[in-house]
Amino acid sequence: MPDNANCWGVVTSQRAVAAGDIGTHAAAQDEPRSGLGNVARAVLGEDASVGDLGAALGNLDELSETHCS
Repeated sequence: MPDNANCWGVVTSQRAVAAGDIGTHAAAQDEPRSGLGNVARAVLGEDASVGDLGAALGNLDELSETHCS
């Protein structure tokens, strides 16, 4: 298992506490949804995982409270 396998959950939890701007369940969104795995691969490359996406977003969001490696 990659070291960052849990980064999506870690970073989203940290952001929810720090910024309070996330938390809506995916079912409340309009259809169709791409899915996190598909977004990870589209943005970071075909071998990327949801954990990779979480780690990247934790570095890109400019919040010192969000991080995962």
